[in-house]
Amino acid sequence: MSENKSLLVRLNDFQAEMMNVEIIKSKQGFGYAYADLPAVLDISFPIMQKHGIGYFHLTDFDVSSNRNIVITTLYNLEDDKDTMTSRSLIDGDVTLAKMNKFMVEGSAITYFRRYHLTTMLGLTTDEDSDAGGKIPTKQKPGRSIEGASGAAQKLTK
Repeated sequence: MSENKSLLVRLNDFQAEMMNVEIIKSKQGFGYAYADLPAVLDISFPIMQKHGIGYFHLTDFDVSSNRNIVITTLYNLEDDKDTMTSRSLIDGDVTLAKMNKFMVEGSAITYFRRYHLTTMLGLTTDEDSDAGGKIPTKQKPGRSIEGASGAAQKLTK
């Protein structure tokens, strides 16, 4: 990691290594399977560290809309000014069954944390049901790789 690479080059190297890694989709929601935030971090965080990429999440308040914001920042571990940031405004009008407004807000924060990381890192962790169906892929032989928590993840080559 001692090479002076930009965050974009580090992201490219990270994505190349993650290209054939399938993050286990262990959760069901709204008719499709997805990987939750712990599953995403289990497999991606050690590889982010290997390529000199760090991240953090913040929340803030947007006065003009009177709503909270979730902010995720990726940064170069060797140059903390070399960053990439994503922001999402939380819709305070959303209601979810059997959840009070605080639970809905917490759910939104968790969703955006996962969504920001997967989007910014270029990971595929759920089925793209909005695109009109799955695109058939070639079946590849697989092997397992152990994530940070010891959970086996599927790695295809």
